[in-house]
Amino acid sequence: MQGSVHIHIESHRCCYDFTLRKPVTVLADDGATGKSTLYRLLSFRAGVEISTSCELIPLTEFTWRAALEYCKNKRQIFFTDEYHHFALTKEFADLFMQTGCYLVMITRDTPKFLKPCDTEKCAVKTENGVSEFVVCDK
Repeated sequence: MQGSVHIHIESHRCCYDFTLRKPVTVLADDGATGKSTLYRLLSFRAGVEISTSCELIPLTEFTWRAALEYCKNKRQIFFTDEYHHFALTKEFADLFMQTGCYLVMITRDTPKFLKPCDTEKCAVKTENGVSEFVVCDK
């Protein structure tokens, strides 16, 4: 997938509005900013409104390999949470880079096996009830 992708996710208690500009977005700021809440909203989806041109897929320890191996639709965005240790492995990075899709990683660790030029590090900032991704470094 190339170019930027805008995503709006809203529930009765929170709202996320952000644009992905690179294949990998790493959310790596301090705790209690809403990073894992975003992942849970995508996982359970009850009462959640999503507006985007892509399919949003939260990966788990049990589904990640099959989801990446059988990815046929380049308009998919995968999400991992910080307790997903598989997301920091070389196997994961190699499979992901073959998909041509986008990835949002919630982690405080630096992904060693993904190309830095394809990665944007961001923090979640909330203002007036809307959470956005703010670039931490260029």
